[in-house]
Amino acid sequence: MIPKSAIRRKETPRRIRVASEVKKVISEFLLRGAVSDPARSSIATMIAITGVDMSPDLQHAKVFFSSISPKISSEECAEFLENYKYKLRAHVGASIRLKHTPELRFLIDDSSEKAEKIENLLKKIAQK
Repeated sequence: MIPKSAIRRKETPRRIRVASEVKKVISEFLLRGAVSDPARSSIATMIAITGVDMSPDLQHAKVFFSSISPKISSEECAEFLENYKYKLRAHVGASIRLKHTPELRFLIDDSSEKAEKIENLLKKIAQK
């Protein structure tokens, strides 16, 4: 018998809609430069929210992000997002009507870097 924890939960339409809304709300917040510190707002506009994964009970959200600018590292973006986590959560709660505002957990999305490495390997193979 397979334990319940081993079974991946199916993505429901509601989870997909909520994840999409959370992504949109956070992205718009960052793009609008709603950060009060002008030095920090330049970092905010260089962060791309690439995806959101909601827990089945919609109380936790994994927010995947990457840096658009090569001048700003992903670690700087992660630090920025952690500093503004509660402000972002409050904005999500005010913008999306849910019973519970989800806890936000920010994770660096390195899929573009991995894709670039694979592409470079394929180019090397093709040259041989």
